[in-house]
Amino acid sequence: MAIGTFDAIEVIRGAGAAGTVTVKSNGTAVDVTSYTGRIVCKEKKTDADGNAAINVALSVSDASNGVLSWSLTAAQTAALSPITYIAEFHIVPPNGEAIKGQGLLVAEREVWNGS
Repeated sequence: MAIGTFDAIEVIRGAGAAGTVTVKSNGTAVDVTSYTGRIVCKEKKTDADGNAAINVALSVSDASNGVLSWSLTAAQTAALSPITYIAEFHIVPPNGEAIKGQGLLVAEREVWNGS
C-alpha cells in the first residue's frame, strides 16, 4: 500500500484549508475502514513530530474508495510562518503497519490590503 509523494499543499495564513489523501495498493483504492492517521508538517524532516507546526488527525471520508480527509482552522494556519514545510501523511491501518507519504505544505502570506 502506498500514498507516496503528493503535490504541494498551499494554504493562506489566517484562512481555513482542507483536502484529502487516497490510499492505494497497485493503483487500486484500499478500503480504509478503521484506519487512523495524521498530517504532520514541520520545518525539517528531522524535527520531532511533537514539535511539528501542524499535527492534526485525519478522518475517514470515503472508506471504500480509500479517502481520508484533513482540515486546518484559520487559527492553525495563522500560526504558521510564511515558509515551506515538509508535510507527511501518517496513515495506520488496523494491523498497525504505518503507511507514510511525503510532500510539501506552502504557507503563503495573508492577502495584503495595501494599508
